[in-house]
Amino acid sequence: MPEPAQPVEHPGHLLTGFMRDKNFSQVRLARELGVSVKHVWEIRRGKSLWSTQLAVRMEAVMGIPATELMQLKDAYVIDRQRREQPQ
Repeated sequence: MPEPAQPVEHPGHLLTGFMRDKNFSQVRLARELGVSVKHVWEIRRGKSLWSTQLAVRMEAVMGIPATELMQLKDAYVIDRQRREQPQ
């Protein structure tokens, strides 16, 4: 199966855009989601991904359906796995 021309972007950018649009600080978003500030930072920087449980909390806080959040996460993970496979 051929690789896509561009890698799938890490979905952490959604947090950054939400914070900018809603004027949320990283501390406030972490508090609203019930996670550490470090975890929000790691997601935003592409160092971590969200769990199903966190996706449900993100849906409540950010208004993005949890199923959509999981699809974005899964597309990123699958793309990475494909790119790491030996040719």
